[in-house]
Amino acid sequence: DAGNSSEYSSDIFVLRDITPPLVRFETTMTEMVLDGNSVFDIQWYARDNVGVQSIHIEFSSDGLNWKDLLRTNEEIFVHNWQVPNLQETDCKLRLTATDVNGFTSTTESDLFSILDKSGPELTISFPQKGTVLKEFETITVSSYVHDDYGLGLVELWFSPDGENFNYYSNEAFTSNVKNDSVQFTFTIPQGMSNNATFKFIAIDRFNNEKEYFTEPFSIIDNTEPVISFV
Repeated sequence: DAGNSSEYSSDIFVLRDITPPLVRFETTMTEMVLDGNSVFDIQWYARDNVGVQSIHIEFSSDGLNWKDLLRTNEEIFVHNWQVPNLQETDCKLRLTATDVNGFTSTTESDLFSILDKSGPELTISFPQKGTVLKEFETITVSSYVHDDYGLGLVELWFSPDGENFNYYSNEAFTSNVKNDSVQFTFTIPQGMSNNATFKFIAIDRFNNEKEYFTEPFSIIDNTEPVISFV
């Protein structure tokens, strides 16, 4: 063996990237149930041989129509998602990664659910701030109530001092009612006050509730004097 060797070089050629990124959700969504109006961390993994350029995350409540949650060029792997207040069982997340050469990879999460966790919205019509009522006066306490997923019940409570409330009455709804006017006939009790208050408890068909209070109102004397001979 004389140790002879030869070297040969090829012509210059170009290596082109044809490999899309590797992406996956690190957060397992299978059969997960999220509360509406909560914050949830979406975590993912993305890698590419020449570098990931952008991340795009989308959300669908029906698996068909998608809304943007995040578009970023930063190298991050978690997103603090403000979960919408919905009542849906066919929700999905979709993750798309794009590399520096424009190749993309997309993956979708398993189905998960979001449960409505917000009580109804209620607007008080009467009484309003500055209202002055008389003892024994009969009034109509009125409000308007709305819930995206169906009303359940509205309760009315009364307090002569704004602190100690007594239950008065309620109005119940069938499950398909989302908006309604609610009125209660109420007779003002005896006793003067500058801090009388009504409280409404609005409950939806999933038993989520919210409390609403009128502004304090006044009750003035309407009691006839008692005259007696001594």
